[in-house]
Amino acid sequence: MDRLVSDENLSSSMQTTLAVGGALALVAAAVIHRHKDKLSSLLVEDFATEEMNQDTDWQRLTISAQAQGCAEARIPASIGSRPLSTIGKSIIDDRTFATFYEGFQIGKAIATRRGDERCLGYRVDRQSPYQWVSYEEADQAATEVGSALIQLGENHGQNTFIGIYTINSVEWMTTALACHFHSMIYVPLYDTLGEPAVVHIINQTSLKTVFIDKPENVLCLIKLARQVPTLKRIILTKQLPSDKNTEIINKAKEVEIEIMTYTQLR
Repeated sequence: MDRLVSDENLSSSMQTTLAVGGALALVAAAVIHRHKDKLSSLLVEDFATEEMNQDTDWQRLTISAQAQGCAEARIPASIGSRPLSTIGKSIIDDRTFATFYEGFQIGKAIATRRGDERCLGYRVDRQSPYQWVSYEEADQAATEVGSALIQLGENHGQNTFIGIYTINSVEWMTTALACHFHSMIYVPLYDTLGEPAVVHIINQTSLKTVFIDKPENVLCLIKLARQVPTLKRIILTKQLPSDKNTEIINKAKEVEIEIMTYTQLR
């Protein structure tokens, strides 16, 4: 739904939101990386509890969990009697879910039952009509992209981090879904972070794969390649402009970074 706001207010609001988001991304990356070998859940909501606090011995912690969905998909976990993830509840049919994967499947079932399977809406510009990706199409895309990442050498599970360096888009969402479906953790990157922060986040999370939409951001990561030695491949979510294609391919080869397209994963 569009809202009528002034360009100046919109720009200011977006800049503030992106700045806050960038700061949160840095904090989240550091926390997730610090405990990545000890947890089997995406989110720990509160470290200060009776069962889990700053004195918790993470090395001796045992977390039991049961796989579900596609190839070791996102799983709920608990420490003792305390769940690490919040239990959600569908307002339509009261079904509960503990993971994004479960919530998505519930939404898909409800949409199918109602005969309206629209999942992700997008448009080329503000004057264009919305086009829709169905739940089934989003489900298939997430499964294919996640499976392709595994074929490329990314392991499913909580020790795998995938970078997403794009604006909001269908590709952004399906990549995030792919990570949820295969228990990988996605790491958002933003233009507003600046090069030092991007380098820090990539190194903190040991990113090997980053999804990118803008050619200038591709060139930026290629330029920074020596500072981010774990980076192995860039996956383009949009087609490169013809005048940038050769330049990017050649420069990527020089620093041994593989360039792939999103469609190659499907």
